[in-house]
Amino acid sequence: MTTSNELGELITRDVELLSRVGWRSFVKHRRGRGDFSSLDNVNHPARRLLMNLKHRGAPVKFTTPPWTTEQIDKAIRRGPHKSCNEYIDFLDEEFIDMIRKGQWVILPASVAKTKTLVGLRVSPPGVVPQRDRHPRWICDYTWSGVNLETIRLAPKEQCNLGIV
Repeated sequence: MTTSNELGELITRDVELLSRVGWRSFVKHRRGRGDFSSLDNVNHPARRLLMNLKHRGAPVKFTTPPWTTEQIDKAIRRGPHKSCNEYIDFLDEEFIDMIRKGQWVILPASVAKTKTLVGLRVSPPGVVPQRDRHPRWICDYTWSGVNLETIRLAPKEQCNLGIV
């Protein structure tokens, strides 16, 4: 899969920054403001949880040890779902948008597999066509086993933010 010049430049920019400043500083530098606006005037039972997510992010914990290099290599060799081949331009635009918003970074596998990203897990992306809308990209955490290995930390109660 080839990338557009813009996506390639964003990836190169992030690889260079990571190599200069290390993982923790890289994350602080690249992390955007997020999608949460100010929560100072929010009176909602989930306010404390939302403030924690805004400032610390969502924790991810697993029931299994970190993947071995062999497990990571196997997942990378498998590659994306074949649906991605039909939507390369769409994926290119989506990834650029998410990177520009500070929601994502994309690193080459050779960089991501270093000791910098301890605990790395790899799941194949796919694309789901949508009627009368642009497609939706997904990541298949079930196929890779990541769903089964993930500890459920989110609150079990429904959090309806539309009603205050």
